[in-house]
Amino acid sequence: MNRWWVVLSVLAGLYLVVFGGFVILLGEADDSPGFGGLGLITAVIGLVILVRLLLRGRTSAGTRRGSGS
Repeated sequence: MNRWWVVLSVLAGLYLVVFGGFVILLGEADDSPGFGGLGLITAVIGLVILVRLLLRGRTSAGTRRGSGS
């Protein structure tokens, strides 16, 4: 996987988690369940991006090409 793609994916995931948390806080301050729900969905999407990226990196690091078996 391209190194720039990994960096951008990590930044996007972190941004979505932080932004989702901020929206959840704004939804609580505004007493709006819909706004808080959108923040929760956004934060979960960011977590999914980060977890998939970590799992992909972990599985690709353990495999070797051309083992000859």
